[in-house]
Amino acid sequence: MNKDEIQVAYELALENDKRFTEELFFENLQTFRNLPQTSAPYNISDFPVFLKKLSASKYFGILQESSGTQYAFLRDQETINQLQKLQPAEYSVYCLVETAGNKSIWSADIKRITGLSVSLMVQRITKNLSEGLRLIKPVRSIRYKNRRLYVLSHIEPADEISGGAFYYDGEFNEVLVEGMKDQVAMYLSKNMGRTLTQITDYLKSSNTIQGDLLEENVLAVVNLLVLENKVFSGILENGKCIYIWSGASDPKFAEDAFSTPCFSCNLADECRLGVQDKFCPSNCDFLSKWLGTST
Repeated sequence: MNKDEIQVAYELALENDKRFTEELFFENLQTFRNLPQTSAPYNISDFPVFLKKLSASKYFGILQESSGTQYAFLRDQETINQLQKLQPAEYSVYCLVETAGNKSIWSADIKRITGLSVSLMVQRITKNLSEGLRLIKPVRSIRYKNRRLYVLSHIEPADEISGGAFYYDGEFNEVLVEGMKDQVAMYLSKNMGRTLTQITDYLKSSNTIQGDLLEENVLAVVNLLVLENKVFSGILENGKCIYIWSGASDPKFAEDAFSTPCFSCNLADECRLGVQDKFCPSNCDFLSKWLGTST
């Protein structure tokens, strides 16, 4: 691919969020046709061929949308500099791992697609790319424990591969889950009724777990405590779901507590038990009315 084509594609990608798409190729087809080149002029159907040329320049990588549509993207200069030093076979392997994204790619598929006939050659290349150059890394699958999978070094594998937040190196991290249960239990026992978002924010601030912590991960832990009758969940009048700590007590106690006005009160966090203050149970007209003690 001559330098003119690289430069034009590079400039177009910079104006398009560093992506060079099939649509961009079509829009600028005449521009590429007018560039000096030895091959025949490009046609509408030549986008896959053009992608390969962009990849061969090492300035561009190839990714795939969920729909299956491929596009080129501009790599950062540091990566480009590293890739310029690779042998052709090493670069082919790197590109396969890159295109696989967070879904990862199996070493056997690398061997099949690249046509590398000797498994030891694949092992040598992947070892150099991972341990030597730190461009890719091996990951373990929770479904296929004997398979060696690879992703780019800066990418976290998809949950379907790694198992998500509660797995480490392909194994279920029971210690982590028990630690999160203890953290949630402590938080709820000290705070009167909390939403899932509030519990998640607390766990994030406590650095209990490294990496991204999603509400769905926290919900799984909270539900374990619900099954153990240590936490009760309920829906307030405003539609919010909150969780309250019942501990070793009969969960009926926590269930009955939802009928009090306290859990739907906007000032609940400022209310203090046993304190003669502006916001305390003894000065609350709503609670007095609910208890039937208002005069």
